[in-house]
Amino acid sequence: TVTSANLRRGTCKSCGCYCKEVNTIHGLKHHPLYSIYNAMKNRCTRPTNPAYGYYGARGIRVCERWLEPDGVGFLNFIEDMGERPDGYTLDRKDNDGDYNSSNCRWVTKQQNQWNKRSTVGSSCYKGVHWSTRDRRWIASIKINGELVSLGSYYDEVLAATAYNEKAVELFGEFAYLNIFNKQEETIE
Repeated sequence: TVTSANLRRGTCKSCGCYCKEVNTIHGLKHHPLYSIYNAMKNRCTRPTNPAYGYYGARGIRVCERWLEPDGVGFLNFIEDMGERPDGYTLDRKDNDGDYNSSNCRWVTKQQNQWNKRSTVGSSCYKGVHWSTRDRRWIASIKINGELVSLGSYYDEVLAATAYNEKAVELFGEFAYLNIFNKQEETIE
């Protein structure tokens, strides 16, 4: 039901049938993965989305295969990712990489937390910060919600390496590791 005033003003173009038709072209709007797919797409493509600053604005994109029109992209997403196991969430192996079949996987919420990029500290490396008191780089990692020190280092890369080693030990393939450029890797 629509008011005649809205129809005259042009704020409403139909009784609602058109919207239903557009949203169900592929017939899978109520599929359990549809909301996950839509959220992924919106945070990468819509500047008005609250999470856009952490995704689309950082250059994170959704692969063309998953963006095909008329529901084909959604069907491709299902084909590539398979059904979501209960309690699992969509994760990107490389947090700076795009959403595509080679970079995405289903993980538990805990595994997803292990694979977070660093957002705090004075270092460009996760798990590393500068201590003005000690005048050294401090490596640390969160284990069961508690920050555990991994030591202090004169070299920032060595501190980041200590973090990487502990992260792999604790979190395995779900660890978000620091990546070093070739010049830094020669420091040992």
